[in-house]
Amino acid sequence: MKQLIFLTASLLSGCFVLAQQPDSVAIQLAGDSAAYAVYRFAQLSPAFIQQGMPQAFNHVKVGVLHTSGGLAATQDASRTQSVQAATDGKVVLGKVHLWGAFAFERTAEDSTRFAHQTRNITAAPFYYGSPGKVHYQRKVYKANAMLLRPFFNNRLPLGAGIDYRIGNHFSVNDPRGNITEFELKMNATAGYTLVKNVTAGVQGYYGYGQEVLSIGYKNPQYRQSPLYPLYQTYVINGYGEPEYQPNDLRYRTARQMRGAGGTLQYKVANSWLALHGKWEKEEQKYRDQNATGFNELAVYDVHTTQLNLLWNRRGPHNGLTAQLQWHQQRGKDFNLKYQANNYRYNAFSYTGALAYTVHSTAATFNYGLRAQYSSQQRIDGIYANHLRYVRASVTPSWGVNFRTAGKLNWGIGVNAVYDKALDHTANISAINVSYFTREVMYHDYYYQTADVAGGGLGIHINHAFDGFNAGIKINASYRRALQWNGREWPQALYPGRDRFMANAALVFFF
Repeated sequence: MKQLIFLTASLLSGCFVLAQQPDSVAIQLAGDSAAYAVYRFAQLSPAFIQQGMPQAFNHVKVGVLHTSGGLAATQDASRTQSVQAATDGKVVLGKVHLWGAFAFERTAEDSTRFAHQTRNITAAPFYYGSPGKVHYQRKVYKANAMLLRPFFNNRLPLGAGIDYRIGNHFSVNDPRGNITEFELKMNATAGYTLVKNVTAGVQGYYGYGQEVLSIGYKNPQYRQSPLYPLYQTYVINGYGEPEYQPNDLRYRTARQMRGAGGTLQYKVANSWLALHGKWEKEEQKYRDQNATGFNELAVYDVHTTQLNLLWNRRGPHNGLTAQLQWHQQRGKDFNLKYQANNYRYNAFSYTGALAYTVHSTAATFNYGLRAQYSSQQRIDGIYANHLRYVRASVTPSWGVNFRTAGKLNWGIGVNAVYDKALDHTANISAINVSYFTREVMYHDYYYQTADVAGGGLGIHINHAFDGFNAGIKINASYRRALQWNGREWPQALYPGRDRFMANAALVFFF
């Protein structure tokens, strides 16, 4: 981890030196939604960093984030407070294009139920949980780097990338979960210019990771006493009522990822068309490891497929970016107790987005539209539970950035969202109904079948100094459920009506 952080810091230090200009490239990028969409897309593969990113820039952000409100899934946090720091940038050294990013986040969750988990594998079938509210503290570090080197007069681009994450998660009240995690992903890409302006590439992926979890009690009476049922720990293995487990509350998850992908680019004049496809298989093995060896607890395989298409056109006074994305994830377990597949998870989404930017002498205007159609399905064979939710959302947005005659710039942005439940299937077993059914499945049924509307507001102001810009950015958003589904589940735990988010950050552009 130290070596990766040093590499990323060194890369970004180079950006500080090479990108110090009064009219910062980074601040222009941040104020142009069409260009920023291209920059985000380019982070999908090293193959794109030459065409999709500016030649030299750096961006640093330090801020706080607050979320609150009960309009969330049971296993999400009802309230969070986060401190965040992040930086990213690109530099060109000779013919080598280098991009790097580093991020740190410290979050206090108050609180969650039935979720002694990280926030990375929320669809997994095997984990521990308790009915009572648990307060979690989380620290997560992320480091990312990519490079691209064209050979033979730009006809043969070769690239590589690395993503690393390490985290620590612990609860501060009984039952006290403690989770450590790491994940390392690597990729390599090779391309070839087929004809003028058309470049195709192939990409390979490999990665591995681990999560180590243990649960203990400061007050031993909570572990087994029937007087404190909310503190008892259960093992969830699938998507049905879990089993009570008072002892041996530990496991280690070994993860291994493999995949392949491809890219296709067409660049001419002020237009760029790019396609990215990726398929990845991940195997997760859950084991109880102790001094005498280990016991296999569960196996879970996940297949992820995604396609991303982007078209960007730049004019002298405007820019347009259009994107289409398809994402699918299919997971199934192998239940070792029954020696068969029990749990299945299927999710997919189609997303389209438009970003249009107009530049004038005194201001930059941004117009955006995003639409998504998504489906999520969970099946548990033992309990015959089948839950499927289909939703569609649309989000229009507008913003303006004003340039003053002096060194001060400021801007404002607004957006609206309408998220509608289109269809659902809810077959939930009525046998042995207890905490998990009432507080997770019934609760999330109402959450997933509610129509939701909301909006957001953002303002920012920055000042140009010698070689860099510094400013303040504030955002807030609010979402509210318009109504609940009319179906009644006995003793169901209902979600809250609304959800609020606000964040403030100091931002620096080099």
